Amino acid sequence: MSNLALRVIASLLLIFGATAANAALLRISFSGPVAYPSENWTGPGPSPTSFELSFTVDTLSFTSSSFMYIGSPTGEIQSYRFYGVDVLSVSFIANGSELWSDPAGLLMDFGGDFPSIEPEGGFCFCFFGGTNPLGQSLGSSYDDAIPPRSQLGDDPLATILLAQAMLHMDPIVAGEWGDLRGNGPATISVVPAPPAVWLLGTALAGLGGRQWMRRKAAA
Repeated sequence: MSNLALRVIASLLLIFGATAANAALLRISFSGPVAYPSENWTGPGPSPTSFELSFTVDTLSFTSSSFMYIGSPTGEIQSYRFYGVDVLSVSFIANGSELWSDPAGLLMDFGGDFPSIEPEGGFCFCFFGGTNPLGQSLGSSYDDAIPPRSQLGDDPLATILLAQAMLHMDPIVAGEWGDLRGNGPATISVVPAPPAVWLLGTALAGLGGRQWMRRKAAA
């Protein structure tokens, strides 16, 4: 293999490794019935009876965070806050129509309060919410598991959110269509980073094709 090929592969592996190490994208998804009929529904068709909502956040991109602990900074978390978390994508579908597909600068705040004091971590009342410059907003409250302080790692928001990947939420979504409030199960999952894998595979395939063409020309 040529020195050029080795350098390209080494560079791509470094990019891929950095991307994987910094991957901190989580998708929060909800699909369920409308808990209360909207009193100001202006969207297409009649007021929906169910809707689907999903959005992706970068858990390492936020403006500030704070924690309170029980006893000392090495104790159990009493409360947490993350402000200005970047929302990378959003999808809100009601009555079969997608009413919201662009975050348009949406930033979310995440928080939780009053976990029980137990060695394995407790449960707390948690919430998230945010509004973009267009006046579109979403938010919810839910119960979540809080891991011990020693297990938060380098990405504490992702660790906290993934402590219980299956949740029960009551999201409220509002915009020019009016507002809807749902009630039901939701999931939080890690979003893979396929672009780096695709880039590595494409480069390797291209280098392989180049070597084949060179051998064919020399034959």
